[in-house]
Amino acid sequence: MKCGQIETVPHLFLECQFSSIINRVVLYLLNSSCEPHTVCLSEKMFRFFDFESFSSGTRYVELVLISISRFVIWSIRNSYKYKNKYFGIKYAINMFLSLLKFRLKVDLTRMKSDKYLQTWFLYDFVALVNDQVVFGDQLSFSFFNNLFNICSVILC
Repeated sequence: MKCGQIETVPHLFLECQFSSIINRVVLYLLNSSCEPHTVCLSEKMFRFFDFESFSSGTRYVELVLISISRFVIWSIRNSYKYKNKYFGIKYAINMFLSLLKFRLKVDLTRMKSDKYLQTWFLYDFVALVNDQVVFGDQLSFSFFNNLFNICSVILC
């Protein structure tokens, strides 16, 4: 990324200040507690080794959130490295939330309704109103900016 550190997998996805904010968004959405300014996603968790203790619905949500966040980090890294374009954390969080909303809509059409409810309603990401998906307040950038005060920490 733009931080000037040696690019390793643990640094890129877990330790970098840019990635740590994306990870805090993921942890918040998973209802996980984490001390401020630390990353609670271990390399072991990142590599999907310790999910056996969770229910299949919980594991699915965690894998979706981690996969989307890793895609966002990797895409922004590649834009900077190969196109010399830098996108800030505001762009990254908005990209993450847009991809998550898209996934929620896709899952609504491909999952049985009871499975969808068991999987996504647990986290209050969505509600169904007249058979339409309505996203929870926590799926907006302003919610996370207010929660983490992101724009004062990193230039958006």
